[in-house]
Amino acid sequence: GLGALGTLLLFHDELNIYSFVGIIMLIGIVKKNAIMMIDFALEAQRMHNLAPADAITGPASRGDEGTIQRHLAALKNDPAAQRLYQLLADRTKLLARKKNEEAA
Repeated sequence: GLGALGTLLLFHDELNIYSFVGIIMLIGIVKKNAIMMIDFALEAQRMHNLAPADAITGPASRGDEGTIQRHLAALKNDPAAQRLYQLLADRTKLLARKKNEEAA
């Protein structure tokens, strides 16, 4: 919410009904994602006996390449997110390789 308001100030735009609705939707999406992350972490703690920090970081800390690649598929088609996608994909592959080497 504050970032959106800051962007409006940066571009000397006014807070009208459209930007207000956009901010409310942004807050709702962030809240929904946070709830989903917490649900995932609690389930991971119960099912796999993970520590809270390991549970919340999820697939990235475990090097689960398939899960992360599926979640990042939407970013791949967004030109603005291409660099982020590439960095995350490279990091995931590195983690998966380390996990496989440790298992061998």
